[in-house]
Amino acid sequence: MITSLAAAAAIALPGCDSKCGGVDVPYPFGTRDGCHRPGFEVTCDQTHQPPKLFLGSGAGGPEVLDLSLRNSTVRVRSAVWSFAAGGAGTTTAAATIDVLPGNNLTHYVLSAARSGVALVGCGFHATVARRGGNAAAAFSSCAPSCPGAKRRELRHGPCDGAGCCVVPILASTVTSSFDVKFSWLEKNATDRPAWVVPGASVFVVETEWWHDRDNVVPVKLSLLNSGNATGFVIPAVLDWTLNKSSCAAAKRMADDFGCVSKNSECINSTSSAYGYVCRCNDGYNGNPYVLDGCQGSRRMHIAAGIKLNVYTGVFFAMGVGIGMFVLLMVLAAIFATKRLKVHKARKMREKFFKRNRGLLLRQLVDKDIAEKMIFSLEELEKATNKFDEARILGGGGHGTVYKGILSNQRVVAIKMSRFIVQRETDEFINEVAILSQINHRNVVKLFGCCLETEVPLLVYEFIPNGTLYAHLHVDNPQKPLPWKDRLRMAFEVASSLTYLHAAASTSVVHRDIKTSNILLDDRLTAKVSDFGASRGIAIDQSGVTTGIQGTFGYMDSEYYYTRRLTEKSDVYSYGVMLVELLTRKKPTVYISPDGVGLVAHFVTLLSQGKLSEILDEQVIEEGEEEGKQVAEIAAMCLKMQGEDRPTMRNLEMRLQGLQGLDINFSAVEEDQPPKLFLGDGATEVTDISISTGTVRIRSAYVNITGLVLPSGDTVAAGGLANRTVWTAGLRSGGPFFLAEEMNKLVVVACNVQVLLLGSGDDIVSACSALCPELITGGDNGTSPAHRYLYYNGGCSGVGCCQATVPLGYTSYPVEARKLDSTAAIRTNIFYVAERGVNFTIDTAMAEDSPPATLPAVLDWVIAGANSTCPADAPAPECRSSQSFCQDSTAEGHRGYICRCKDGYDGNPYITDGCLDINECLLPEIHLCYGGCKNTLGAYQCHCPEGFTGNASVLNGCKEVPLLVYEFISNGSLSRHLHTKGPSKLSWDDRLRIALEVARALAYLHSAASIPIFHRDIKSSNILLDDSFNAKVSDFGASRYISLNRTEVTVSIQGTMGYVDPTYYYTGKLTDKSDVFSFGVLLIELLTRKKPSVFTCNDGSLVAQFHLLLMEGNLVQIIDPQITEEDGRVHEVAELAARCTRLKRQERPTIRQVEMELESMQAHHTEARKFNQHHIVGQCVTTGTGFFREETSRQFSMEEEILLSARYPR
Repeated sequence: MITSLAAAAAIALPGCDSKCGGVDVPYPFGTRDGCHRPGFEVTCDQTHQPPKLFLGSGAGGPEVLDLSLRNSTVRVRSAVWSFAAGGAGTTTAAATIDVLPGNNLTHYVLSAARSGVALVGCGFHATVARRGGNAAAAFSSCAPSCPGAKRRELRHGPCDGAGCCVVPILASTVTSSFDVKFSWLEKNATDRPAWVVPGASVFVVETEWWHDRDNVVPVKLSLLNSGNATGFVIPAVLDWTLNKSSCAAAKRMADDFGCVSKNSECINSTSSAYGYVCRCNDGYNGNPYVLDGCQGSRRMHIAAGIKLNVYTGVFFAMGVGIGMFVLLMVLAAIFATKRLKVHKARKMREKFFKRNRGLLLRQLVDKDIAEKMIFSLEELEKATNKFDEARILGGGGHGTVYKGILSNQRVVAIKMSRFIVQRETDEFINEVAILSQINHRNVVKLFGCCLETEVPLLVYEFIPNGTLYAHLHVDNPQKPLPWKDRLRMAFEVASSLTYLHAAASTSVVHRDIKTSNILLDDRLTAKVSDFGASRGIAIDQSGVTTGIQGTFGYMDSEYYYTRRLTEKSDVYSYGVMLVELLTRKKPTVYISPDGVGLVAHFVTLLSQGKLSEILDEQVIEEGEEEGKQVAEIAAMCLKMQGEDRPTMRNLEMRLQGLQGLDINFSAVEEDQPPKLFLGDGATEVTDISISTGTVRIRSAYVNITGLVLPSGDTVAAGGLANRTVWTAGLRSGGPFFLAEEMNKLVVVACNVQVLLLGSGDDIVSACSALCPELITGGDNGTSPAHRYLYYNGGCSGVGCCQATVPLGYTSYPVEARKLDSTAAIRTNIFYVAERGVNFTIDTAMAEDSPPATLPAVLDWVIAGANSTCPADAPAPECRSSQSFCQDSTAEGHRGYICRCKDGYDGNPYITDGCLDINECLLPEIHLCYGGCKNTLGAYQCHCPEGFTGNASVLNGCKEVPLLVYEFISNGSLSRHLHTKGPSKLSWDDRLRIALEVARALAYLHSAASIPIFHRDIKSSNILLDDSFNAKVSDFGASRYISLNRTEVTVSIQGTMGYVDPTYYYTGKLTDKSDVFSFGVLLIELLTRKKPSVFTCNDGSLVAQFHLLLMEGNLVQIIDPQITEEDGRVHEVAELAARCTRLKRQERPTIRQVEMELESMQAHHTEARKFNQHHIVGQCVTTGTGFFREETSRQFSMEEEILLSARYPR
């Protein structure tokens, strides 16, 4: 209550409205006189439901969506300005965009940090300038293009050049209005798709909101299609200050100073609005603009409330009497003792946390990630049964590993450092810092750590198949790893090391690569582990001098002698591992007859051409030629000088080629490190992805200075210049093409528009780089104003522009157009670069030369540009059995690629290259919130034991309620029927039990208020009480059915051998389905044979029973305890046969069955006569795919409780 009152007092002045509709209205804002500071009036329009808030007096200002005191911002609803298209080659007059019409809103300006200007349309070049300025005063520009009517990028993409562009707002240039001018391109009419209306739309938008594709797409489509966005609420952000003075000046005007609350402070605004604002001090929240508006935190109020309650309790205890007081004191003493113990334990945990470098850990990894990674000691003790020795999996050079099971049933490996020394602690922190930043399928995943113990603990994913060392050096020579598995593991380790060296955020050298540090999961996929000795190396460094760590036999000799650690140190260790895979000899202990180690002996034999003397016999038998090639690769890795060794990227590509992938690449070994090129070496390759079918290359810039006409030329602005062609060395027709929608056009120039053209000279992409008059003087880009524009504008039209390239070709004609005749800066270039590259003008403008290349992404196809997937046969290149062929969907080229099927990952171009993904070990892939079971190509979610529901949704598993039944003492009918020796149940007992079951079913079918089909009648669901009276049980599969219906279509449930075959084949459940199951039960009573397991040459128990009854040879199957002379036996057999007929309409109702059984029991000696129907002897079979031995439930427990309570058993 204290907190709520304080919060209410902190919003508005007394007697003033603090809310309008769903928007809070804190002071200095207010809706009427006396409730706001001058210039902060807002209007609450009650004519809307709910009411709406507007800036200023009346409803002339923009609608307010949110008022923030903490950020000093107002979030308003932005208006959209639409403009008709002009003629081709014309330029329209400047139009003014005023977000805050009127002169009484001087406290507000557009937020440069939180808002931008969006332009939607195509076929124009737009410039944005200061209001009232000339053309040269423009500060931003963009030129969106519309590349084809069916392009996904135009219809569904973000606002980055295709039908839409956004430019920044410069704080020093704009207050609340600006001018926009449009130049309409010659190809506006021909390039614009038919469904796109001509014209342009302009609006100011909140940048964070506009970055969300779900917000961009509907607004963009509506404006392109109709030029209207009336139904959308588009937010924009305004900055505000109390007045246009600094804190020092404002404090001198004490009467008007706005920071009136205690515990508040004045801050000079750093936003787009000049002036000062107020903030509550640290530890306080509320409104600094009202008296006592800054209140203590919620924790302080809670503590005060607790203290008040304690005092109240003490006074009450004293009033009750001295006895109660003593009791409370005793309880307090007990409580204090426990709290003391808890406090002591907490202090010890804090001590260990600090000693184990907890604070350092928080510095090394992201704070949010660190919080999620920290496990409590209690949880890990429970997971390992208090670190039971029986849970030890093994130990490496840096600790002991335990197997643990977390509370969410995830199996993990928990690593404990061996020694309590500073070096081990440093290695522990080092391993956490490195692994927290690594995400690769062939690197063991770190889930978190515990810092509360004397010995640090790490929590990893559990890898079930142990180490590569254990599989390679088995005692049984009949069970070594096949050569193809060794080759695949070598490639997987190379892939992970390539990622660590080049693709991770910081280059990581493992420093202890060996087979005992390579773990194998349940699919024998290799996982690199044990990063205790690893070191991160800055990107701008080639190595680092450090202490010696690693394992003798694997350690780089150059590193050992020089202490200089580089990526090539891992290459050497990897080469030793290749030798170990080839020879199955241990590098740490092997001594040749000549007294040299494994590496020296291997290299000597290879140079002498005697490699077969040391190769493993299995390698010679299964892949001798591949083995020789791998041996040559290993020898390259083992060269004495690191600079002579290949990079891991080069090794990865070589091993990939050995596995069957045939792509035209070339390697230049003269480069150090060697470089990979496309085809004949024109384009350098930096990465190849099999899973996405892409290649990343280095794309060089193209100089267009000679294409743009110089200043003072007589050609008018907008005139066409010469052309060039962008190709990046790609061969016409493929197999490599620029990847669709994954690249962008980047232009670094001044007052130039660049057009990227496609087939038929259609515009594929375009952007314009503008240079305002502010920087076209003689400063050559060195003035503060110049640098402010460039540093804060990024690459959004000021000296630099960028736009998506949505179509993929091998080459693009390029045109450069002049925008005006002002002087150009020294750089006029463009790139085609990867879309995700964060390129700014800073480097290109401030240095003597721009970056020579930027990364770009190519698509590739396997079988040529005009090939498609075979219609009636697998594609020959898709060699893996778990792969499929996929035609390229790119509009710019044709062909096909191979992909692994869902649930598989790997290389589809090699035999057995696509391996099953164990989704259950990858929480980022599977969607299970309970247990997870991996299956081939898929996974299944299930709830933990004791829970039921949908484990695929959050909180979908609900605890199973316990049902309380009457106790049935004699167990099930099945137990009494299927005993060894004679059954205790006589024929009369069995007939009576059958009648009681029939009565129960007849009640359920017709006498109950809502008909119920049991769906699982069988002997194990018939319980017998102490008088052997039958009780029908287990309604878990039962279904209600309305009175006006006779059947319902449902999923198949029941028990094999009892299920109605018509229901099984059609899914239609009727009362006759229970009749069939009851007929099977009668046969079981007659024969004492189990329907679910009975087999014979003639089929199931039911089929055999029908055949023998038709032949008059029933004695062969009837229970010997039953005498066939009893006339009721034959009557019951005929009744059972009618109940189990295939056609439902020929079966009796359960009420008819009940009456016939009653008649049999009443007239023991009178035989009943029935019409005999010819029964075709055939087997009635049921599949096992939908069933289990016992029933599978469908009813909820609540429904079963309802059934148990409403209907007698």
